[in-house]
This record gives sequence, C-alpha cells and structure tokens, in this order.
Amino acid sequence: MSKLVDKFDDISLEIIFLKNELTELEKEKSSFEQWLPFEMHFQAGEEQYNYAKETAQAFNLFEIERFIEKLQEIIETKESGGEITAFEFSNLDASFDLNFYDPLEEGKIYVDFWINLGTYYPEKEIGYNKGYRFIVTIACLKQFVESLSEYKNSILK
Repeated sequence: MSKLVDKFDDISLEIIFLKNELTELEKEKSSFEQWLPFEMHFQAGEEQYNYAKETAQAFNLFEIERFIEKLQEIIETKESGGEITAFEFSNLDASFDLNFYDPLEEGKIYVDFWINLGTYYPEKEIGYNKGYRFIVTIACLKQFVESLSEYKNSILK
C-alpha cells in the first residue's frame, strides 16, 4: 500500500495508481503524453480529502518517474547522514502539492501537503489551497516509494 503516515499516526496520505479506461500508456508517445490515473486519500484527524477514480485525476508518466526518483534520492541522502535539498511536487492537473524537506532530525522528513480547493470543489470558485505539515520516518517514506514503484511497474507490464 502506497501510504505515508505521520509519526503520531493521525495523518495519512495514500496514492493508488489505477489501470482503467483513462489509462493512456502507449510506448510510442513521450512520457509527458502517457497518463496513469490515480486515487488519492488524505486524512488529518477528522478531515478527509479524496480523489476517487470517478474524479478522473491522472499523473503523466514523466511526473511519476520524477517523483519516485527524487524521493529515492531523499531517502539515500538521509540514510547516508546527509542533509536533503527541499523537493516540491505538483502534478500537471494541480490537484495537490507535496513538499519534502529536512527537519534536521535523524531518520525524519517534513512533508507539506497542499490540496487545491479550486480543483477539489470544481463547482465552486475557490482561489486558495489548504495545507498540512507533518513528519514521517525515512522507513515509512521508503515503504511508500517502494510501493509506488511496484504499482507503476505492475501497470506498465
């Protein structure tokens, strides 16, 4: 399961890649033109935000590969005792943003999650995002990245 859970176990973010009628993976196209739909589930205490498969949210393959690669670099740097450079991720559809940066604590990473409320509630005109900051362990981040990579590879087969 591709799930990030904070160190207090009260915030979670789950991303699930989907293979359905919206999946567009054609080898002759560039990675920018290949689309992989996803579900996203975020929970912070009593608050929840979910992009279910019916919302037709998708990452392009370039985004997914860059996201996984950068998170792997963060893990390797932290495991070797180094200080990471902040990494900001947003998909082309601007559904949400994820920022990863170093709290300068061994084995931990800060995560900022920003949900684009204008995209989340398309029937309303909302011009702002709502954000959450939480800390995850490197072990949790590593499991999250491995799971994302496995999901991606199983769909690309």
